[in-house]
Amino acid sequence: MERSATIRDISVLVVDEERAFAESLALAIEFQAGFRSAGCALTFPAATQRLREATVDVALVTFGVGGVNGLDWVRRLRNAHPSITLVTLASNRDAVSATMAVAAGAAQCVSRDSGLADVLSAVRRAHCSGADRRAAAKRPSVSQLAPREAEVLWLLARGSTIPLIAEGLFLSPHTVRGYLKSAFRRLGVHSQVEAVARARALGLIPSY
Repeated sequence: MERSATIRDISVLVVDEERAFAESLALAIEFQAGFRSAGCALTFPAATQRLREATVDVALVTFGVGGVNGLDWVRRLRNAHPSITLVTLASNRDAVSATMAVAAGAAQCVSRDSGLADVLSAVRRAHCSGADRRAAAKRPSVSQLAPREAEVLWLLARGSTIPLIAEGLFLSPHTVRGYLKSAFRRLGVHSQVEAVARARALGLIPSY
């Protein structure tokens, strides 16, 4: 019997080139309380078509598997569907992969080999952070950050370092530090910890 959706259900689309993996994950999601499967897509065109046809809250996008350039998919999906929250399933979930995924537009990065509970936990966190960003965008803020300044602070808040941020954003560490100094001036703070806390308090970066 088909499970009925509730107002709290998070609709999830799986984007992965391996049919067996994508279909099994999509099916497993369908039977989890609080979630609803939006199916799966094996190619980028199929993913964009599905996003146009169905109501999707979160897209799970694989990168680092086979010949798929998942990070390129993330960037293109972010540009084409800015309201969709993206979570990457990485074949190698290390600090560099996570930083590159977030820099490309993902809200969360989780290992492709993770258990279903870990994947859904990342989906839920990402969905909540997306709601935070949308709410913050509607609120007038005391201060404004340039997009790259906010991105650097967000990555710092997620535990990344200046060298990793530089690598993930294809910038030099000197340039990243420049964005930080500019953010410090805008926020009226003197340290990374203060900057992250102030930006979160103003709703300029997600609070998770």
